[in-house]
Amino acid sequence: NMGATLEARLRAREKRVTVDGHTFTIRRPKAADLIQPLNGLDLVRKFTVGWDLLGSDLVPGGNPEPEPFSPELFADYVEDTPSLWEPLASAINDMWREHESRIELDAKN
Repeated sequence: NMGATLEARLRAREKRVTVDGHTFTIRRPKAADLIQPLNGLDLVRKFTVGWDLLGSDLVPGGNPEPEPFSPELFADYVEDTPSLWEPLASAINDMWREHESRIELDAKN
């Protein structure tokens, strides 16, 4: 099943990181994703794919239940939360560098 294989490939590029007391799921970019350089905030918006936030984390007095992740809601939230930009961008860049190192190592063997 191609859908299941694609889903497995996406999940294999994911990692959970904790920033400011919340867990975010980030995904390593593919080589083609980095042909055009992205600034840190664009990288964060594009490659953060999950979170553990509650409605009350997003809206004062909001629902204290888990809030489903959506790229649009995340973009709105992260654009107003600059303390997340550098740590998430660094984690995504680190994933890319680790991947690049593995590719170079494999090419040498």
